[in-house]
Amino acid sequence: MHNPDNTANQQELTYRLPSELKPYPGNARRHNEKQIAALMASISEFGFTNPILTNEDVMILSGHGRWQAAKRLELETVPTRIIAGLRL
Repeated sequence: MHNPDNTANQQELTYRLPSELKPYPGNARRHNEKQIAALMASISEFGFTNPILTNEDVMILSGHGRWQAAKRLELETVPTRIIAGLRL
């Protein structure tokens, strides 16, 4: 049974340099220029509403588009959350 309160594999929010994060080469989702521009506009207006998820090796699990937008916006740091135990 799924326990929504079970956060044993999740860590606290950590702010990292975008250059520290590693994109997952097997990521099936690709973002076109229009999507990246929309993400940039959203981040500029509202900030990050959802952190970039990584494993312990700072490989991006979820948030490749937000990461690309943050790099283009030249943000100093981005919010990340490590999901422990996921090796790619």
